[in-house]
Amino acid sequence: MSTSSLHIGNLRVDFAKRLLSIDRFDDVINDRSSADVVGLPTAISLKTKEQFKRTLIVNIGCAITDQTIQIKEHTLNDNLLTIKIDNGTELRIKYDTSEKLYEKYEIEWTSIESYHYMKDVIQTNEISQWYGGPQIAQQTWPLAETMQHFSPYLPSDTLKRYWLCSSKFAIFVPDNVPLWTAYSCGTLSLQAQIDNSPYVGFYANTVAPVLSYSLFVAKCCTLREFHIVLHGNLYDSCTSVPDEALIRKPIWSTWARYSEKVTQHDVLEFAQEILNHHAPICQLELDDNWATYYGDFEFNKAKFPDVEAMCNQLKQWNIRLTLWIHPFVNLESDNGKNLALRHLFVKDSSGQPGIIEWWQGQAYVIDFTNPEAIRWFCEQLEKMKKLGIFSFKFDAGEMTYLPNDVHLHSGTSPNDFCEAYVRAAASFGSSVEVRVFRRTQGLPIFYRTMDRLSTWNNVGLNTLIPVVLNFGLHGYYYNLPDMIGGNGYDGQKCSKELYIRWMQAFDLFFANEFLLSMQFSYPPWQYDDEICDIFHRIMQKRNELLDFLIEACRKSCKSGQPVIRPLWWLSEDPEALCSGDQFVIDDTMIVAPILTEGATSRIVFLPNGIWEYELTRNTYTGPSKLIIKAPLFHHAPPYFTLIG
Repeated sequence: MSTSSLHIGNLRVDFAKRLLSIDRFDDVINDRSSADVVGLPTAISLKTKEQFKRTLIVNIGCAITDQTIQIKEHTLNDNLLTIKIDNGTELRIKYDTSEKLYEKYEIEWTSIESYHYMKDVIQTNEISQWYGGPQIAQQTWPLAETMQHFSPYLPSDTLKRYWLCSSKFAIFVPDNVPLWTAYSCGTLSLQAQIDNSPYVGFYANTVAPVLSYSLFVAKCCTLREFHIVLHGNLYDSCTSVPDEALIRKPIWSTWARYSEKVTQHDVLEFAQEILNHHAPICQLELDDNWATYYGDFEFNKAKFPDVEAMCNQLKQWNIRLTLWIHPFVNLESDNGKNLALRHLFVKDSSGQPGIIEWWQGQAYVIDFTNPEAIRWFCEQLEKMKKLGIFSFKFDAGEMTYLPNDVHLHSGTSPNDFCEAYVRAAASFGSSVEVRVFRRTQGLPIFYRTMDRLSTWNNVGLNTLIPVVLNFGLHGYYYNLPDMIGGNGYDGQKCSKELYIRWMQAFDLFFANEFLLSMQFSYPPWQYDDEICDIFHRIMQKRNELLDFLIEACRKSCKSGQPVIRPLWWLSEDPEALCSGDQFVIDDTMIVAPILTEGATSRIVFLPNGIWEYELTRNTYTGPSKLIIKAPLFHHAPPYFTLIG
């Protein structure tokens, strides 16, 4: 079989019939651009010189199934390799080594054929771990056990298009790609697809999708250094801490306890109850069903007869009131019936305001890519503030709640709607909460995670650390967790043991960075005096750590690094690379919560250094693995402080 080679940068490109392999070496090989090429490009493989074995394979051009077509021509000019296939498809690989810590390879597929999709599949060897990608309900860290079926990569509780490999590779996909992804057992699939997808309205004049992405390969550096530099080049970092009042005291929400039945009487009674139990509170969040109709910014007088009096009473108690807000205008609302407002709503393919289904009925959606719509929306919220509302919780904003074949006022991607919604929310200050995100890492606001169930497993307690670490990897450091004890859906109340472990793990430490603030709805006094005693001891311990935690947040703003960090931030030991149930704060503290029902001890991995265990004051020298006791009725989860 005829074979030949080309070289671009430190990549060796080998052609054979139906095979293109690209092997990475650290030594530079001279270009040989005059080689004859036979067959089609179907794979890229990268090898490390140290181990001289495959660490990454990219099966490319998976959409090209016709094996009778051949390469028409190829060119290698400086750092750009172009391969043209006789059906009009082109593969380009551009090499860039201008960065000190990594090489960059930009890979792009284009075609004049109306391919349904363009697809590449990325695989690693068994010892490699992957991190990043979208937020999913049953989140894991690393991604080894995660199964994600093919779906559009849209801001429906998702994060940026970035994946990091422990073998010091990274993948980044730009926003203009109509991206679909899947992940299973170490295999990441990237697919560009327009037809039968939410992207179709944005690519009406495009014959075929373009698949482009960047492959980053670390040079001589640690995984931590590689990620810090790469992330800093891809995204803005937050340079100021959101409202520190929300770090110092928790949020209390009406949602899980009162749901949609909440009234003015309930709000005041709940606030008085919190004060009577001497529980700390920064603000009380009034959640769902306060308006007469969804989309009318008017309080239901039957449920809330005197909002100003309610807000004034809360102010006297030094409690701020925040309000649940969404982008929907239901059809039956006064605003939904107002023809003069129709131009402010998201359009469908016919150019008419699109009607969507959300969890509270049929509605139009305010088009936040329209400056006039933003002005109108903000005017409605300013009216709420004049009543005494302090700030807002902005719910929804995902692409899943937009019309099919959506047409926005402006923007080149469906992601633009989500970004515009978040930026409109951020105009109300650093105390707001949002739940979608797209290139908004630089905003000093709070980002809410997915709802958690009141369980140990199955979207419960054991998923919170993986969620936190994934948010941090993507640059969303100021993260708001779900309610302590979960949402209690379908009447599923959190058990006493689970409630204690939830408080230990997340009241004490996630009053900082990603889970910058903590949030209650089910109060501890709904259980018994024993739970109340633990709650107050946890709050006391948390107050002792507040200065450390807030200073860690401020340092994060200067360094661009997360406060809550994965264990591999300190060590690339295989134990650290696989750890999803411990985390690091500011390089000087390791936290190892109990996440298993009935457990009173656990295994902990400690990296280099001398570490003191808070419970016993015993010291341990790392790297080491040890079993430590973790009694249920304690004021903190297991944590270790670096002392030398």
